[in-house]
Amino acid sequence: RPVMWTSPTTAVRLSSVYGPVYNGYTNLQQNFNGHFYTGSIKHNILLGANFRNYSSNFLFADVQQIDQIDVTGNFQPVTRQAIDAKMSFEPYPTPTQNTTSAYASDVIDLLPKLSAMVSLRLDRFSRAAIDDEDKSFKQTALAPKFGLVYQLVPQQFSLFGNYMSGFQNIAPILQPDGSLSVLDPIYANQAEGGVKAELLKKKITFTASYYYIKIDNATRVDEKMFTIQDGQQVSKGIDLEFISQPISGLNIVAGYAYNDNRIVKADSAAGIDGNKSANAPENVANFWASYTLQKRAKGLGVGFGVNYVDKMYRASNNVFFIPSYTLANATLFYN
Repeated sequence: RPVMWTSPTTAVRLSSVYGPVYNGYTNLQQNFNGHFYTGSIKHNILLGANFRNYSSNFLFADVQQIDQIDVTGNFQPVTRQAIDAKMSFEPYPTPTQNTTSAYASDVIDLLPKLSAMVSLRLDRFSRAAIDDEDKSFKQTALAPKFGLVYQLVPQQFSLFGNYMSGFQNIAPILQPDGSLSVLDPIYANQAEGGVKAELLKKKITFTASYYYIKIDNATRVDEKMFTIQDGQQVSKGIDLEFISQPISGLNIVAGYAYNDNRIVKADSAAGIDGNKSANAPENVANFWASYTLQKRAKGLGVGFGVNYVDKMYRASNNVFFIPSYTLANATLFYN
């Protein structure tokens, strides 16, 4: 139930209702795995196909004014009966979507310490028409991926790098004014490199990587909370992950991510080139540790963790932001 302030003490109470909602998914997948040799070089093959169907329907009622109140005085809460009396429900237009995919991947053992991966994915996406104004949409796309892994210390310390391209189909967006915006697919190219270590008989696992992602047909949120698709976006940063089981019963997981996510090209009238993307915190960190008793009271355990999320802008004009926060959790459990 949204609220619209008309003065520091006066608010108009509004309501919009969605539901009941039905979402139906059908997913069929078949994979074939195997290996063969070309001379002394081993090939590990994956061939597969996938079909996915999505359908949805639900009723909705557009925004209606319930009443106007003075918040300095006494006022009654809004009840469901008051909302239902003003609502007029209509079917919400949701298109049926189908995705048919085929993919092939080959992991090649070039040398005892060097492996390469080559893969290709073909996607055929189709979306039914919503009405006479919104026509049906079909798209075929190829997504290649290449990767290298070099084991500096076999089974313990590796260097890796990969490159991939692909696309993501975005569901229609309901805008704040109740209109429906049908978006084009988002295209992206990603390069990543890093190190991975598994030490002390895999009691310690550590991964560090740097990534660079360039996005075309990027979406952004303007100051009025409308979703707009008009340019390019770049996301780059680092990921760190640490997992350890130093002794029986003790599990430790920690992570840190730095993400510089910016709009590099948009409508010139918006004047936001170089601004940070909405809902993209720059720093995120997490820690979790748990211990389960191994002898007396076996199965009884405790856990503690902390999550940190940096401030994030609510819109692409970078004015209003959600402050950073830290969340601490603790648990007592028995298995």
